Amino acid sequence: MLKRTIWVLISLILVSSLVMVSCGKDTDTGGTIIEEDTGQTVTVGAEDEKTTSILEEEKEVTAPAGTGNWWDKLGIPEYGGTLTITGMIPSSFDPAGTSASGVSGFFDMLFIWDWTINPETQYAFKTFVVPVKYVRGMLVETWEWLDAQTLILNIRQDVYYQNKPPANGRKLTAHDIVYHYDRALGTGSGFTQPNFSISFFLSAIKKVSALDDYTLEVKYVFPSLLNNWLALATPGVHNEIENRETVEQVGGVISDWRYAVGSGPFILADYIPGSVMTLEPNPNYWGYDERYPENQLPYISKLKVMEIVDASTRMAAMRTGKVDILTGVSWEQTNELERTKPDLLKSEMPVNAYSFELRVDNPPFDNILVRKALNLAIDRKTLAETYYGGVVDGNPCSLLSPYTKGYAYDYADWPQELKDEYTYNPEKAKELLAEAGYPSGFSTHVVAATGGEGEDLLQIIKAYYEDINVDLELRLMEVGTFSNFVTSGQQDQMVFRNWWGVFAPVDFPLGTFRTPDPGRPITRGVSDPIYDALYQEFRAVADEDEAMRIAKDAQKRVMEQHWATALFPLINYNVWQPYLKGYSGQLIFIFQQYWMWARFWTDEGLKRSMGY
Repeated sequence: MLKRTIWVLISLILVSSLVMVSCGKDTDTGGTIIEEDTGQTVTVGAEDEKTTSILEEEKEVTAPAGTGNWWDKLGIPEYGGTLTITGMIPSSFDPAGTSASGVSGFFDMLFIWDWTINPETQYAFKTFVVPVKYVRGMLVETWEWLDAQTLILNIRQDVYYQNKPPANGRKLTAHDIVYHYDRALGTGSGFTQPNFSISFFLSAIKKVSALDDYTLEVKYVFPSLLNNWLALATPGVHNEIENRETVEQVGGVISDWRYAVGSGPFILADYIPGSVMTLEPNPNYWGYDERYPENQLPYISKLKVMEIVDASTRMAAMRTGKVDILTGVSWEQTNELERTKPDLLKSEMPVNAYSFELRVDNPPFDNILVRKALNLAIDRKTLAETYYGGVVDGNPCSLLSPYTKGYAYDYADWPQELKDEYTYNPEKAKELLAEAGYPSGFSTHVVAATGGEGEDLLQIIKAYYEDINVDLELRLMEVGTFSNFVTSGQQDQMVFRNWWGVFAPVDFPLGTFRTPDPGRPITRGVSDPIYDALYQEFRAVADEDEAMRIAKDAQKRVMEQHWATALFPLINYNVWQPYLKGYSGQLIFIFQQYWMWARFWTDEGLKRSMGY
């Protein structure tokens, strides 16, 4: 286990060096990883059974030599092999289930990202905010907007459910998709109440109807073309299509793994709750690789998902080749993996920034000079270099992660005057406080969740604020209590959490600073006609380039008004074995992008040469 010890010195130089101590040992025991510091044992299997299915023997890979495509460098696809990943084992196998984030391998979605786009030169796919031009249909073949509230979807006619009862391999039609959205939104098919676990993500949709067996009409609540599009195009369980007969047979949410059935690339073959689940190819899968259109998917012959709770055990599994890819690996863990296994590959992934959310309708934060002073008081560059080991640059960001290219108000585009307002200058901060009527500073408090690096950061920033005579009281709460406290609007000064620089659908972060609707809890107290106008303009826009411009203007307004005291965007890493092929470092969540796992393969020759 990696441990970090931070000494916080309450002085001008507040941040000392980060000390990393490796406490864990790993031993290759022929398929069993035993972590001495935790006692956790994970049995993976020294060697998977050597089996070759009839399906594998019949499949041939088509990969023309010298195609001149960017993906040629990834190697020639091959069928067979086992891909082992880690993640939480689901307890439900249904998009409507409470833990439905873990069911995507069995289902297909309406849209996916364009797999032919070069992530190095065109779009990196590091966030869920993906421009429309980089999205392509999955179950949807073509689509057309009749107006800003009406979308016509033409469904593929070659999609079949997996050949398991009660679906028994029948064809998927538009009526199945209507059933899914009726069930989610409570809009028909016997459903009158929304399923709140997923309806939140679909609130833009009024009703989905079938015009015939392969044509859908989607009606939206508001004429907001771009946001309406994102409701259907964003990956996730809310857009995955289950099988109606299965739901009706079990009489509700599907919690028995033997009834996991959809039209997706994998079939659940075995399941041990809280431990491992094994998926095998759907032999009747309709999908083909967009890069190699003659190749039926998936490539791999077995997909294992292992639930390994302990971080040091996950690292040991990676070092010994028992796991092929890890997502969300901290920079400290990544450094340790690179030291012990330098042949591993890695890719940066965005992580939300920490920020203070201010009640700008309450003193002293109703004064912009005070808000500016708080931003000037924090030495972001030193914090990034010491506490975060220099893996981030310490430049602040606005509401959206800089990885949301096109939509983010990138720091490089900020005017110098605005950059100066977020550059460490404690003397200037004191001048602004005096000008605001606080020559001796003031006392305030912040609510935050206990534990983790957030608590460390608060101690550091508390010391920074003491340098400008601001006495910051820390009011720490258990995570659940904190969440309820904030969402109900009980805070009256500041909230500290890591939600800034988000990479969720654009409408969500932009909506956080609009004037709240009557009767809603006040969480920030912002009421700004200029910002409200930008937000409404963004929601009504039809052209994506124009939407990007408005989004940047809105984020600039947030930073100019200093409605929050944000730090800087953070990163973690995805780390994978060199024999895992087809992957180029895109954002990949274990259970939200099974369509991507279907497009990976393993170089078995390279894997054997590495001793795995």
